[in-house]
Amino acid sequence: MNATMPAVKTLAEQPYFEAHKNREGGFEFPFYTAAVEAEAEGYAVPPHWHYHTELLIFAEGSADVLAGNRTVRASAGDLLLIPPCGVHAVTVAPGERSRHYVIGFDPDLLAPMPALLVNVKYVLPHSSDAFLHLHTGALEADGVAGIYRQAEELLTEYGRRAPAFELAITAGIYRLLGGLIRALPGLGLEGNAPGTDRFRFRLRDTLAYIDAHSHEQLTAADMARVSLMSYSHFAACFKRTMRTPFSAYLRFVRVRKAERLLLDPTRSITQIALETGFNDSSYFIKHFRFVRGITPLQYRKTVLQLA
Repeated sequence: MNATMPAVKTLAEQPYFEAHKNREGGFEFPFYTAAVEAEAEGYAVPPHWHYHTELLIFAEGSADVLAGNRTVRASAGDLLLIPPCGVHAVTVAPGERSRHYVIGFDPDLLAPMPALLVNVKYVLPHSSDAFLHLHTGALEADGVAGIYRQAEELLTEYGRRAPAFELAITAGIYRLLGGLIRALPGLGLEGNAPGTDRFRFRLRDTLAYIDAHSHEQLTAADMARVSLMSYSHFAACFKRTMRTPFSAYLRFVRVRKAERLLLDPTRSITQIALETGFNDSSYFIKHFRFVRGITPLQYRKTVLQLA
């Protein structure tokens, strides 16, 4: 099976939700890997989002990557981490040589390590403001060696589907992700603070509840009861673990959901405000601009012009 994705031109496509990782059809594994090459025709994936995490590793040439509300120029040697539910797009201009690896996995692949699962699924998107743009040279200097080799090994395993390839790919993703986390202690994912990992384990169900019910009128007192903790203990532990108060985190989750809804031009700003838990459009606009630096309408125009 060829795991290399052919160069395609999809500039006319509309923004979309990517429900399945396996772009070739068939069984849906909790991971996938591909190599994307572009030359004469160029390559463009319109703005979209999905529930899995992606690593984009650029080996040759360059590409423009929409990451949230900004476009970054990714060149050979760059690595971008796309967190779950982050709106993004990739464009390579016609005639420009480019090659990059795509490694995607469900955060639930980390379920045997509950604290790490919380780190990747909930802490990382908030800590990095949704996206990480790194240079592989700097990462290798920090001990994350052989990134291209690891990507090629994952690509080969995924293409051959030899016996036990699932274990080989899972181990490869663990190794790559472990190296990234160790190389980026500033993100606070290492869990060395006393009690941090224990609370992250307890916080897992609470964060999932917040994600599912963020459109409702939630309070820290409500979440303390869900977490079976006193209000003061919950508030202190939440702020220490997530590095932000509960109210600010809730606004962040709502804004990220609003970003996805803004991909649909048929939804009004007022409708999106109500669907994401804001009381009215002015309140929504205020907090969206506070989190993203632009208004919802400006964000929509920025994203839809790439579609």
